[in-house]
Order: sequence, then structure tokens, then C-alpha cells
Amino acid sequence: MMPTLALALVAAMFLVPLVLAAGWDLACFRIPNRLTLAMALLFPLAALLAPVQVAWGWHVAAGFGVFAAGAGLFAMGLMGGGDVKLMAAATLWLGLPNLGAFMLLVSLSGAALTLALLGLRALPIGRGGPLPAVLHAKAGIPYGVAIATGGILLVWRLPLLGG
Repeated sequence: MMPTLALALVAAMFLVPLVLAAGWDLACFRIPNRLTLAMALLFPLAALLAPVQVAWGWHVAAGFGVFAAGAGLFAMGLMGGGDVKLMAAATLWLGLPNLGAFMLLVSLSGAALTLALLGLRALPIGRGGPLPAVLHAKAGIPYGVAIATGGILLVWRLPLLGG
């Protein structure tokens, strides 16, 4: 396989599940397990296609670490289960060297998303028809959008792409 095609395929295997998860979460406040599982299972295939050596152990350690921390947040009711799994799957791809940048970008994206939704929810809109669920006053925040945004912004730093 040509290196350019392999790079594009690896990037797509990372980006497509993130975009689908963001859309799903925005539409119905759920991230399907099969989507995050597919993202995690695509990692070994992408690692085999990657034009660089992959530090498997560090990628797996980063993914499990984020999953463990997220499970604690889920147990305390601070994070949704789908969000935890998506963040762990994305971290598996990004690896330990990108963990800090990923968490920072997810946090900033989440803050911006929250402020935008709170602002939109405060507007006197929707009097002529039904509102999308995400704009209801008591609706949650589809944090999968922030997780996907963090991953998308870091795709250029994917270790599998030589970043």
C-alpha cells in the first residue's frame, strides 16, 4: 500500500468514529458502545498500516489509565459512560505523549460547548415548534462533541502518522 494512502486510511480510522460519536451524542445524548469498540479495535489494524514503529505498551497504558480515571468520574456521576469509553478509545490512538494536550483541548472544547449551549438555551427560540433535545433548558451537555473536537484537533499529532 502506498504511504500516502496508508496515512489517509489511518487518519480516517481515527476521525470517522470520532465524528460519528459527536453526531450521535449531539442528536440523542448517547454514544453507542459498538462505535467506541470499533474505534478501539481499529487501532491494531491502523498500527500495522502505520509507516512508523508503534509503542504499543504506552498506547494501551494511556487508554487504560484514562478509562480507569473516567470510570471513577462515572461512578461519582460526573461523566457519562459513553464519554468515558470514547475518551479512552481516542487516548489509545493518541498515546501517552499527547495525553496532556488531548485533555486540555477536550476541557477547553467542553467549556466552549457548555457556554454556547447555555447561551442558546437562554434565547427565546422555539416558540413556533419543537426544539432539538440539545436546546432544552434541562438537557445535559453532549460531551462527546468536546471529546471528538479534541481528537480532531490533534489528528496531525497521531503517533501512527509519524506525528
